[in-house]
Amino acid sequence: MYKCYFQKHTHNLLTTYLLTLLESYRLYVCVCLCFRVCLVNICQIKIRFSPISQSFKGCLQDSEEAVASKMEVLLARLTLLLFQLCTLLRPATTSWPETRFTKAYGHYPNDYCHFTDVVLDADERAFLYRSETDHHNDCQFAKIIWPIRNVSGAKPNCDETFEKGHVFTIFYFAGGSNYFHLHYDLLLPLYLAVHHKKEQTDDPRSHVLMPTVESRRLQVLDWNTKAFENDKKYWVQLSRAIAYPYTYLPLQESLLNAKRNICFKEICFGTQSVQFSSDDVINGFVEHIQKVVNVKVQPFEVDRIGLITRSNRRRILNEDDVIAALGTIAVTEKVEFSGMSFQDQVALMQRYTVLVGINGAGLTNGLYLPPYGVVVQLVPYKAQLNFREFGVMLKCRGPYLEWHNTHENMTRVAPHDKYNNNADTIVHTEELKKVMLEALELSKTARETDKFVHQEL
Repeated sequence: MYKCYFQKHTHNLLTTYLLTLLESYRLYVCVCLCFRVCLVNICQIKIRFSPISQSFKGCLQDSEEAVASKMEVLLARLTLLLFQLCTLLRPATTSWPETRFTKAYGHYPNDYCHFTDVVLDADERAFLYRSETDHHNDCQFAKIIWPIRNVSGAKPNCDETFEKGHVFTIFYFAGGSNYFHLHYDLLLPLYLAVHHKKEQTDDPRSHVLMPTVESRRLQVLDWNTKAFENDKKYWVQLSRAIAYPYTYLPLQESLLNAKRNICFKEICFGTQSVQFSSDDVINGFVEHIQKVVNVKVQPFEVDRIGLITRSNRRRILNEDDVIAALGTIAVTEKVEFSGMSFQDQVALMQRYTVLVGINGAGLTNGLYLPPYGVVVQLVPYKAQLNFREFGVMLKCRGPYLEWHNTHENMTRVAPHDKYNNNADTIVHTEELKKVMLEALELSKTARETDKFVHQEL
């Protein structure tokens, strides 16, 4: 039996060299040269072949013809030895199953693409998969926003592995975001994908959420984005809240600079379609957020109305008159969300029986009112806004009312705003007062009904 003694780990170059020799047609000529190179130049290996030492010594001195003759007897044994040596030295490789791919209708972008067995390769700066088919070409916009590539060869090493990845965009343009779009286009779809009626686990590697910023709408991602640098920004707080208790890992340059490959047993690009009229989804989402930010619903001590104030567009021009009028039926306060943390905004909502405001991002906080709180949306004169989307979502949470300005003379249209989407409004106080009385009655009825139901139970 031949015995090999290694003083140092052999360089991978030896493996490559030996494999090449084995594939050579004139193996019997090259064997001696192989050992000569290995002994002298590369491997720093000490090899002791007791039974063939004399033959090997002669091999180094003889002509090519003599070498060929002497090697015939030893060729079979030597070939086996070389194969065993290559097996020992070849780096371990991870099997890479062929990717399975499915696609569904998405919320944003319009294709929701699901892959299995994907690697985010830090050097390639891309999500890699292996398949006979270029599945990413079926993802109309995902393939543009995210670098997804079909490759061949061995699977890259995995520095960390997640069960499921969720790669998505956040609304972030001109250095800022929008509170409504973060809820409507991001939080609710992600809640549905990650939490809704899903078995929950404390393992942070069960899911990883990877927010992305587009360089432009539906264009390639911006690796150099500054969007995630400040944890005090509300869009960071919101995306972290929906990720909890799982891993939050933004796609940004620092992730690549760490030079760590991330593997996913399965991964989804984009967000899935959501039925915003589902009471089950909306209320499940609200409960999840309240749990994450540690806000508990408090019983009303007194009826209190919160009037959302706006400073740039779609303003209420007679705020003081509105507060004075509503103050005759309940305690009424101005509500200013600017500069508040996400947790503080959710907590503040527990204070109000009714939240009222003109169509705008701040009204999204109506989702976090107590169960018997009422949302009242004020709609500017003939405005072509997304007030219906607000209404559908807020009705699922609880009592909801609207007031529409029907008075053209109480509207102040912004320049070049032919759809009245940015118009300021002088609110008709008597009309709004009637709506607010109805809202207070709705809240009272809801509380009494719930109390009766619980008594019956």
